[in-house]
Amino acid sequence: MIIGIDIASWFEPGSSIGRSLGHLVRALAAVGPEHEYLLLAPDTMRPGRRRTFNREALEGVPASTRFQVAVGAVPGPLCRVGNGRWLSLWRTRCLDRRGVDAAFFFHPTLTTFVPSAADFATVVAVHDLIPIRFPAFTKPQALERAQRLLRVQAGSADLLLAVSETTKQAIIDELGVPAERVHVLYQGIAEGFRPRPEIDRGAVCERLQLPREFILFVGRLDPWKNVNALLGAFRLLCSREDFRYDLVLAGPRDWGYPALETAVSEWNLGDRIHFQGYVPDEDLPLLYNLARCFVFPSWYEGFGLPVLEAMASGCPVVTSTAPALREAAGGAAQEADPADEEALARAISKTLSEPELREEMTQHGLKRATEFTWERTARQLLDELSALVGSRRPG
Repeated sequence: MIIGIDIASWFEPGSSIGRSLGHLVRALAAVGPEHEYLLLAPDTMRPGRRRTFNREALEGVPASTRFQVAVGAVPGPLCRVGNGRWLSLWRTRCLDRRGVDAAFFFHPTLTTFVPSAADFATVVAVHDLIPIRFPAFTKPQALERAQRLLRVQAGSADLLLAVSETTKQAIIDELGVPAERVHVLYQGIAEGFRPRPEIDRGAVCERLQLPREFILFVGRLDPWKNVNALLGAFRLLCSREDFRYDLVLAGPRDWGYPALETAVSEWNLGDRIHFQGYVPDEDLPLLYNLARCFVFPSWYEGFGLPVLEAMASGCPVVTSTAPALREAAGGAAQEADPADEEALARAISKTLSEPELREEMTQHGLKRATEFTWERTARQLLDELSALVGSRRPG
């Protein structure tokens, strides 16, 4: 097959979805030597956040005829208006010229319009339905566009690949897509996420400016991440004289950050809560290894890959009871109602204070994490694309 892949999100600074796309493309390079790929790299971004393509960024992808890269620069007058429409036309033209059999769009909110009535099959990955299920969690200025894009893509793609069974069911329920057009494609865990007993805790904590003993959260500080409940639970734990842990929040300081920073200041916890900001890929596994437990109390997730990254690193995990997080954890995590700060505090305390439970959670988590590899994801994606392309051929 000749497969087109939109890689725009790969170059989005601090994007976990972009990081996942990079792992997937590298895995495809390793498992599908008989296939050819056209990578679409739109060289554009809104003013102030311009994204520039650099071939060296495609580390691990062979520089061969099997992997061709098309770079589309948006003309100056279109950088503010008409960006998505121009890029949609550019994509379609590139895919048609190359004669691709299938086009795979990993991040719909960046790829805007999926070509419809095309000569090639179109496949879209759906990571969550937050704009439709929880509109209050989407920035007001982006809500209408995000909802429209989900519906347009759901209506025009030949196949939707949900990142979890939870998301698959949401697509069927909310968008009215027939079940036969929605399959599940789990993401994988990068090989760097593994236990590292050789780590020098003191040296790494000093280099990364981390406290010696801490609880960890990883992710953007978006409203649906429910970090305010984590802060509330941490405040309850800090009221105990014997509680000696700090809290590290690792991730981009998104639109929810100012309110969280204000709460931390009002509660006089500024010396025990650390806003780490964006953490480079090479350092993130170290944080999971150093943390005494990982807490992910989201109201909603499409899946919850950080839960599995923590487990793969040997870190005990506490999550909310959100369906997708339960699906990801597979029974290997402590759970708490996302609306109950006291329950969350109890789950954290139990995880930290019971050695036998910690060991059981760690071993169960390590076993659970082995079920998710990028090689497995890549092989399944190729199977899905092959079956779809085959079904479109006459006879």
